[in-house]
Amino acid sequence: MIVTDRLRLAGGRVRWRDMAVGACVTAVLACGHAPPGGGGGDAHRSGALAHSADGASGRGSTGRGAAEGGGAKSSARLARGVDTAVDAALGRGDTAFADGDYRGARVAYENALALEPRDPAASVGVVRATLAEAEAPEGVNAAPGDPTILAMVARLTAITEAAPAYEPAFLELGRMLLVVGEITRAREPIERAVELEPLDPEAQSTLGIVLLLTGERELAVEALARASALEPGQAQRFANLATAQLQAGLLADAIASYRKASKLSPRDAGIRTSLGTALLQAGDVVEALPELQEAVRLEPGRATAHNNLGFARQLEGHIDEAISEYRAALGLDRTLASAWINLGTALA
Repeated sequence: MIVTDRLRLAGGRVRWRDMAVGACVTAVLACGHAPPGGGGGDAHRSGALAHSADGASGRGSTGRGAAEGGGAKSSARLARGVDTAVDAALGRGDTAFADGDYRGARVAYENALALEPRDPAASVGVVRATLAEAEAPEGVNAAPGDPTILAMVARLTAITEAAPAYEPAFLELGRMLLVVGEITRAREPIERAVELEPLDPEAQSTLGIVLLLTGERELAVEALARASALEPGQAQRFANLATAQLQAGLLADAIASYRKASKLSPRDAGIRTSLGTALLQAGDVVEALPELQEAVRLEPGRATAHNNLGFARQLEGHIDEAISEYRAALGLDRTLASAWINLGTALA
């Protein structure tokens, strides 16, 4: 049995970082059912795993600059590389945004917009910087009814109507609709973004997440595989692919993808936890244990890592150590149902 951390944007406030898969199936799995698609649930065992696939946090830049594979085209950078005053302002905005100077980015994008009020790139830049500066909520369904995001949704809708061939506007609109929980409505602009720029790894990744959220797991795996092929140096691409593979019942493929993600980002406790969890699902406690131990070492405040480490200890027959880990998990998160289940089982 698995529960998942919340689905969220991997790197900040509705910004251009890869969206991370994680919490779309929490309620079902917490009740003891097998993962959707027959992913090898653990209901037959005397314990419950807490699956974490939330990826790296923070505001660092992983989605910017040229992607590393297959002629990928990143929509993260709004400047077009032409010698104009507008493009120079866009470039200043891109640089400031990448450096975490969101106010400076907003001012630069507003300068570009003043120079060319009809330029969709400048408008999209203002939206991105405004949301980042306001620290708008992140994650799928993280902010239903949020007035700041809804205002930007309306603004981006107008941009897509005025510039129906500008891909970043459609992708940004779809991502923000996911944040306010309008998953069905988000699909159309995201698909339009992929249609306009099929080599954008962020567009492919976001499409994969929408497909996963709507239960189309096989198609989600295909889209997320395209994203990882387009940007093979980005750990979160492979972590998202692995989560989709896990939900599609492709356990061996999921383990392989999590290993790639962990190799790219060895200090990411979330990915380590996910890899260890998948290995436990495969019945490989020996391989899972060091991954979960390292996850706890890297991030001792991660409840899911403690819970899953406890589960591994319990499978080994070390009940006292398992109980200690479950209690540590509950000390960090009293709402982690799988830890309560595991603690009760271990005590019994």
